[in-house]
Amino acid sequence: MNLTIINEVPALPVTQQISGTCWAFSTTSFLESEIYRIKGRFIDLSAMYFVYNVYLQKAQNYILRQGAARFTEGGCNYDPLVNIDSLGLLPHEAYSGLVQDDEHDHGKLIGELLARVKEFADPANKLGSAWKTEEDDTSSSVIHAELEGTGPVA
Repeated sequence: MNLTIINEVPALPVTQQISGTCWAFSTTSFLESEIYRIKGRFIDLSAMYFVYNVYLQKAQNYILRQGAARFTEGGCNYDPLVNIDSLGLLPHEAYSGLVQDDEHDHGKLIGELLARVKEFADPANKLGSAWKTEEDDTSSSVIHAELEGTGPVA
């Protein structure tokens, strides 16, 4: 079968993702393509900026619902879009989300975060709102920062 290319749209290369965060990578790719289509230039956006913020929101939701909410790596393609108005976009060079490795693998991260948010979600632990403070070594944002570098500044 011979196929004829009618219109080839340039794109940035596919980035690595084995972290259960395909939702962030695919939406980031879509946004990069739209920026190119509208502005005529490529901007390499940070998919991990979206992941960082969505994980924090998931942690808060899980804690406030006392563990009766979903807390996994997965998400929806619209999750990054929900945050753009309030948190904006960040280029990859400003926040890669990598500390030591050169690939994202959130298996360990999500396991540690889940264990931590379970502690706060359990009303029997009477931990109150201590999870909100970044100075508290048990907060989900501190663990996330330890595993993914200091969090991005919006």
